[in-house]
Amino acid sequence: MSKKNLGHMLAVIMVAMLSVGFASCSSDDADGGSGSNVKTKLLGTWKMVSCSSSWYSSNFRYINFKNDGTCLYSSSATDLGSPCKWTYNEESKMLRMYTEDGYYKYNLLFEFEDNGDWCGTEVTSSENVVYIYTRYTGKTE
Repeated sequence: MSKKNLGHMLAVIMVAMLSVGFASCSSDDADGGSGSNVKTKLLGTWKMVSCSSSWYSSNFRYINFKNDGTCLYSSSATDLGSPCKWTYNEESKMLRMYTEDGYYKYNLLFEFEDNGDWCGTEVTSSENVVYIYTRYTGKTE
């Protein structure tokens, strides 16, 4: 392989690697809405439908957000019993979820999608992990 071909191949690989680092929610200009409106829309049970990482905590596959800042999470819709807490910062559009023991901590740049799903890009991991949740209606998978 010539130096010219090797240089071209390395450039292609670098561009591909850099593009992975820019994973995010659907649009940069989507508005999460006002803080109180976001909090109201977020209440209830949500199911993870997509994650951009091959490694993620399946424990947070289902989340039930409550009005008092608490939540329940589980890998199963039938056992939403593990306690967590959540906050939403209107200014930074940051959704923070964490377990009471501090084992799981998620800081997500948050926005609602046009279809009503919500998307969060994790900002504390070494890679940009994007989670998509849809409202859980109780229907079987």
